[in-house]
Amino acid sequence: MNFEEIIPEIKLIKNEKLREKVKATITDALSWGWDDLLAIPYINSWEPEVRYSQSLVDHTRLVTNIMIAMARELEKKGYKINLNELIVVGILHDIGLLIEFEKKDNKIVQRWGQRLIRHPYWGMWLAQKNGFSVSVVSAISSHSKEGKYAERNQIAGILYHADWLVYGFTVKTFRD
Repeated sequence: MNFEEIIPEIKLIKNEKLREKVKATITDALSWGWDDLLAIPYINSWEPEVRYSQSLVDHTRLVTNIMIAMARELEKKGYKINLNELIVVGILHDIGLLIEFEKKDNKIVQRWGQRLIRHPYWGMWLAQKNGFSVSVVSAISSHSKEGKYAERNQIAGILYHADWLVYGFTVKTFRD
């Protein structure tokens, strides 16, 4: 599977080692019982509810591109942001969903039928296992409600707002 064709934003990561780690992390996550990255729907793990109107890849790409736009605007104001790590975090922020959920009897259900360990922590585990920096691991772990009381770094803050923006449009919590 050519991940750079599926998620072209991987090519924006200038550091080759980081690109390879991203691809290795996606491969690790897929090994938990998923065949096709493109066939995975966006999963709202709050409910939990599967949103077939948007794929996980679409969600990931939209969040990543909003993060890039936010970072570029902040850089214009003099803020220094590690764009390579920001793109990594955008691409991998929901990778833990592939462990939190599984396909069972043609349905997508929470693995082990519980919500005790949600995808931010599985994503953190995958990122740490694949040798990412503390700032990447921290941003992935704190991007959802698990980060409510965590101290967020710059990238985590950008991810948090981009992800919730996309979430609001996806589940239609915003008024037209």
